[in-house]
Amino acid sequence: MMLVYCKSESDSTTYDFFMKYIPENISCTLEALAYISLFESQIAYRCGDFNWEDKKLQNFLGSNHITLADKPENSIADNTIYFTHTDNDIAYDFLKHIRDALLHGFITDSGCFYNLYNCEDVKPYEKQSAITRFVKSFSSKKSDETPKILMKGNVRKDLFWRLIITAIKTNKFFDK
Repeated sequence: MMLVYCKSESDSTTYDFFMKYIPENISCTLEALAYISLFESQIAYRCGDFNWEDKKLQNFLGSNHITLADKPENSIADNTIYFTHTDNDIAYDFLKHIRDALLHGFITDSGCFYNLYNCEDVKPYEKQSAITRFVKSFSSKKSDETPKILMKGNVRKDLFWRLIITAIKTNKFFDK
């Protein structure tokens, strides 16, 4: 599968028009679109075929000092990620959380890092932005209004897409 960028020959401002309306907090727009497309067409139905314990993935995590947190509160250190997962396929769960966070606008740019967030019960069609709802949920006085955090953390920008590609390649179909 290949994502093709098509620019209208009759209107040289097509790309600029779309980019004008993309929220500023969504970075790497073309990469994100390509990843979402790849996830939906090739990854989504391969749950159980990825391997978080893959030697290349573990070497990548270790050599780049990327750690997994056991609770969302412990994911504030640089290059630390917390995410919920099943024991069935941790790498797939990670890839799915990334897809969801990209779709909800929860991956934000903070200088040298991308902040990663994902929570359940996101209602994307409300007037408030997803980030605003996410932040307000933590200031809510009712504990039942606080959504469960599914992913939280940050990863250096230069490692973000490499981490995703390395996780994808733990599936033999993609490691060619």
